[in-house]
Amino acid sequence: MKTIKERLVEHMLNSQSKPRLQTEIMGQMKMRKDAKKLFRKAINDLTDIGFLTRNMKNRISLTKTKPWFVGTVYPGSNGTLHILTDSGLTHGKPSAGKFQNGDRVLYGLTSQGNVTHLEILTSAIQTFRGTFLRSIEKSYFVPEEGGATEMEIVNPPEQAKHLDIVHCCKLSDGRFKVVKVLGSTSHGTLSPDDICEERGIPIEFPSKVLKDAKKLRVDIQSEERRRLDLRNELIYTIDGADAKDLDDAISIEKLDNGMFRLGVHIADVSHFVQEDSTIDKEAFYRGTSVYFPGHNVPMLPRILSDKLCSLEEGIDKLTMSVFLDIDEWGNVQKHTFHKSIIRSKARLFYDDVSDYLEGAEKCPDFEVEGLVENLTIAHQLATILESRRRLRGAIRFQNKKPSVQVDSETIDVRPEEKRVANRIIESFMVAANEAVGKIALEHEVPFLFRTHPVPNEHRLERLEKYLNSKGYVVDLTEPSSKSIQSILSEMRETEHEIAAEQLLLESMLPASYEAEVADHFGLGSEAYSHFTSPIRRYPDLVCHRVLSAILENTLLDKKKEEWSSRFDEIASRSSNRERIAEEAEKEVLDSLIKEWGEQHMGVVFLGQVMSLMDGEISVQLENAATGYILDHNIVHDSTDETVSFGTERYSLGEKLYICLQGVGEDGLIFKVVTKLKGGLT
Repeated sequence: MKTIKERLVEHMLNSQSKPRLQTEIMGQMKMRKDAKKLFRKAINDLTDIGFLTRNMKNRISLTKTKPWFVGTVYPGSNGTLHILTDSGLTHGKPSAGKFQNGDRVLYGLTSQGNVTHLEILTSAIQTFRGTFLRSIEKSYFVPEEGGATEMEIVNPPEQAKHLDIVHCCKLSDGRFKVVKVLGSTSHGTLSPDDICEERGIPIEFPSKVLKDAKKLRVDIQSEERRRLDLRNELIYTIDGADAKDLDDAISIEKLDNGMFRLGVHIADVSHFVQEDSTIDKEAFYRGTSVYFPGHNVPMLPRILSDKLCSLEEGIDKLTMSVFLDIDEWGNVQKHTFHKSIIRSKARLFYDDVSDYLEGAEKCPDFEVEGLVENLTIAHQLATILESRRRLRGAIRFQNKKPSVQVDSETIDVRPEEKRVANRIIESFMVAANEAVGKIALEHEVPFLFRTHPVPNEHRLERLEKYLNSKGYVVDLTEPSSKSIQSILSEMRETEHEIAAEQLLLESMLPASYEAEVADHFGLGSEAYSHFTSPIRRYPDLVCHRVLSAILENTLLDKKKEEWSSRFDEIASRSSNRERIAEEAEKEVLDSLIKEWGEQHMGVVFLGQVMSLMDGEISVQLENAATGYILDHNIVHDSTDETVSFGTERYSLGEKLYICLQGVGEDGLIFKVVTKLKGGLT
């Protein structure tokens, strides 16, 4: 059975080349409407690897910058990968990675004939996700992918209930066998482990990777000769109370000339994870750590992420240090980079530092000498850096995001806080990431940049139309981050603030990794990198290797050529793995919010209208949980971003009292009780 992704690839390779909307392509392929979610995921996956391209009008077409092929994998005995295309051509790749004999794959060819952007379309060892149907005589399942209807199940497990979500494998006689029961379709509350399995996020590490990780040691004495010794400096970490993978530490001092000297010290993961080692290949495969309420799935074995690399208090650690001399206006006047050794003097928590800097009545007692004064200087510098970024156009949204705390009996949903200490660390990490991006440009080396494109033109038209309808003169035909930030600033504390911000958020395209430098629109940055989190992000680890080669003057032409040929693929896969991780995190969060909703049926909440469309009003509660008001009589007017619903009219950003009526597949379902001002509806 071909997956939706393989069917889509075949269709795009064999059909007209003009850009089309997703709905047009679905219609041409005769896809079922209930496959829309999976179809969108296939399009996103194929866009991430560069096979498909979206234009500014959200139309999709085949990318023609390189030839594309579909073939079947035949791993060789020496670790090579052979791919036989349907037309009889054979191509090879040095490393077989995690591909199985018989996998159907999509891949491109570089101008040198090298295989790149390899993507599995249909696994040789196929499992199918679908809905289990139990009857008295026989059991069946309906797969989510493919056009098939009911498939007979052999020996159904007792624990599988009618309408459960299951994974099945196909037997040689054409029937199916249940290999895993995932959970009920009624509330969509799958466990984090099930969600990880469903999305291809490995939880356990291969035994060889764990074995190699246990062999790793650090010899501080031998490193002292070639590293800057910072162990006597006032360096400390600020993180969440539950964090164990401490990537970054900071130091700061006020110089005699009035400037600040900021030190950002990042765990030197590249010292332990050698390129092309078993640990490195596993990290590349995973791409990123995944974070759920109360626990995470790490990119690296925990002996590395939580111990060897983590910048624990009072323990000598290997780091990569960036020093920035910054003037009183936030301009970086000088930057230096070093391989270093630090010994963190304190393990601080965001809430404790924020309580002190925000003047809380009960503040923690920071026992380390000079730490209180140092935190005050850090706050001063972060405020200067934030102002500097706003002036150049960095966009800062005020939108609320939900966080979930779970104990044995209850689920608590509240807005995610970004307090002053969080903003200090964010400002310092952005400054370090920009400095590393600039040094890569200066040395003209292969590199991975973090890029963010200009917002979607079609969706920006909605923002422009809305603001013009409210009497503002706005032209967004050639938007810049500075012009967008100016609009948001003008809308602050007006009745249009929420609407303007929400329409802008909807127009934003996702950030990604690229091997070529490009602007980061959201930050207003011309050359941005991800350098500060190598324990949990693979691109950061790659950037460390490049910076290390620059510092040691070991970047030979041969290595440059090798990295140049690989970085496109690393960027594409890292972007894809990041998106998969974000989807898994969101699905777990949404699942927990649904459970919270089941405990609050019939409760009336104050909600705010966050988005509008025909048949649907999206609302957000004060605790940041979101849900929907659904009715086919809801009619959207995009001119002024309102909807008519019965005798009432509702506006984007308006506050309503709403009653929780149910929990659906897509989230919480509400009914309007009354507007914040006015009578019952």
